Amino acid sequence: MLNAISRINIELLHKTLRKKIPVIQNDTGRKLECTVTDCKLTSEIKARIWAMKPSGKMVYNNCNIKGNVVTIDLTNQLLAEQGLVACQLEFIEAESSVSSYEFVLEVERDLSGFGPESENESTVLDEYFLKIQKILKLIKISKTYFMIVRSHL
Repeated sequence: MLNAISRINIELLHKTLRKKIPVIQNDTGRKLECTVTDCKLTSEIKARIWAMKPSGKMVYNNCNIKGNVVTIDLTNQLLAEQGLVACQLEFIEAESSVSSYEFVLEVERDLSGFGPESENESTVLDEYFLKIQKILKLIKISKTYFMIVRSHL
């Protein structure tokens, strides 16, 4: 699988000047690796990206962490709109969170004109929804089991 990986360094303690990260609209083979240079990321930490597209639509997705490198999958929705996409990483451990300073994706237009309609996206909320569905299924099974046991008493 073809992957075009851009790399940047980010600091959580100091705001540094960053260049805009150029990307192409609708590319699904792009990733962004962000190396945290001033804090150690432990295995208990989760990373998520918040991104606001030019239209104001939002993306809130999970990211992968390996060592101090956070990998962001640049999804169709993250790259759906031409223009500047404001991004911020959120690091969560137990009850606390720390956010990175803002960085910007500069999304250049895809000349093919194809691609998805821009929408809000959240892999984080999708995961919670799947967990809730599993819990509701367990509740239904438990209720059925309870009714069977109760009928035999």
